[in-house]
Amino acid sequence: MSTLYTFVVVVHVLAAALWVGGMGLFALVVVPVAKRTLDEERARALLHGIGLRFASVGWYALGTLVVTGALNLHLRGLDAALATADFWRSPFGHTLAAKLGVVALVALASVAHARDARRGDRMRAAKLGRAILVLSVVVVVLAVMLVRGVGV
Repeated sequence: MSTLYTFVVVVHVLAAALWVGGMGLFALVVVPVAKRTLDEERARALLHGIGLRFASVGWYALGTLVVTGALNLHLRGLDAALATADFWRSPFGHTLAAKLGVVALVALASVAHARDARRGDRMRAAKLGRAILVLSVVVVVLAVMLVRGVGV
């Protein structure tokens, strides 16, 4: 295994940890504490501020995941295989396709979440945020399946 490949994998895992861990921390720790300890106006202001800050961090993490994911495939020598039907019919290809599909859903839901947050539709933004967290965990599960050789 090359040093470059190891570096890219480490960056990919750290970006995933930041993305999923940040959402988990926000949903499971920050939101409940803010709602329990602050009045509604202050809680809303705090959550909005943290949400805006995490959004910028999150988009960088998501971009890093896309770039390092593509590099991982390249460094594993899968460039040519990606263009073949046999690859996409294999268990690895099925799992990768599922992962890429869920990543696309995460990106689309993230755009909708940002739009709803800007518009002040807190209920819809909160529901989308929870859906994004669940979908992101699914991406992690699919990633583990890929590296462990388990197909869908």
